[in-house]
Amino acid sequence: MIEVLVATCVLALGAVLIYEAFFSILDSHSYYSNYLLASLELDELLWETSSQLKITGNKELPLSSGRLQSIKNRQASWFLSCQVIDSLKEEGIPCLLYRLQAQADWPQGKRTAGFSRSTYVLYMGKE
Repeated sequence: MIEVLVATCVLALGAVLIYEAFFSILDSHSYYSNYLLASLELDELLWETSSQLKITGNKELPLSSGRLQSIKNRQASWFLSCQVIDSLKEEGIPCLLYRLQAQADWPQGKRTAGFSRSTYVLYMGKE
C-alpha cells in the first residue's frame, strides 16, 4: 500500500513538472513570435521615417504613436521619438544629425513586454 502511495506521489510530481514546463514553453513561444512580428513592423517604421528625414530634413513627423498591426492584441502599440543631436553649417550647407528611437509594447500574460530600437539619420541640406 505504501509503495502505491509513493508511486502515485512520484507520478503526480512528474505530471506537475511536465505541466509547468509545457506552459513555460508556450509563454516563451508566444513572446518570441510577437517579438519577431513587432520587430519587422518597427524596422519598417524606422526605415520609412529615416528615408523621409534624409530627403526632407523635416523633424515634424506625421505620426508619433500607433497600434501594432502585426500583433492581434488591441493594446499592442508603438511610439516614435525624434530629436536633433547635432546641427552645423558647413560651407553654407546645413547638416543635421537626428536620433530616431522607436519602442513597441504589448501585454504578455500578466506583464507588459516590449523592446526599443534606435538609429541615427544624417540630413545634408541643399545649397
